[in-house]
Amino acid sequence: MYTVPIGVQSPVVVSANSHSLFLEWLPPVQPNGIITIYNLFVGGTLSFSGLNTSAIVTDLLPYQQYTLTLQACTAIGCSSGPTVTNQTLPDSPQGLAPPILVALGPTSVSATWQPPVIPNGPILSYNLLQLSGAGLTQSAVVYSGVGPQATGTGLNPATLYFFSLVAYNAGGSVQSEASNVTTIESSPDGVLAPNVSVLNSPALVVSWST
Repeated sequence: MYTVPIGVQSPVVVSANSHSLFLEWLPPVQPNGIITIYNLFVGGTLSFSGLNTSAIVTDLLPYQQYTLTLQACTAIGCSSGPTVTNQTLPDSPQGLAPPILVALGPTSVSATWQPPVIPNGPILSYNLLQLSGAGLTQSAVVYSGVGPQATGTGLNPATLYFFSLVAYNAGGSVQSEASNVTTIESSPDGVLAPNVSVLNSPALVVSWST
């Protein structure tokens, strides 16, 4: 007499990316009849029904834990195996705001920032980039590390500068829009001696360069 299967095994994750899991499983240890269907539940939601012993689950979120439960059925009924958890892989971060810039003096700038709104995995490092030119292309890496702040030095007084931030994780990177700051004015440098010439006996002509 047929009855429900016994010894339904958990699905095994064969491969994964940031948005999907590829799963395989073995038939029940004791099927107790003809298996009519397998049901795979992901997070309590039915994601696959069929007689295959493998399935691809798609449209998942990056770097998320999911609970997986396999159900095997005969004409009499169904039984489920143990629930297991598995995780999708990281993906590129999303939603990185530009750095907040404050001029510390004539030659230095402070930059602070927040993590990406959607990190899609652990953030491994940040790069603070100094930009230049009409297209705001990278001219220098001011800072590379895991901290939420950095200081740019060696700048020119009273000068407009543009900076951008890049966040990296194991799945990729994201770059923020540029933000700008003007360094503080300083006293003039490079003042040359004036040029003096005799105009006539009681007068001199004095001129100078900027």
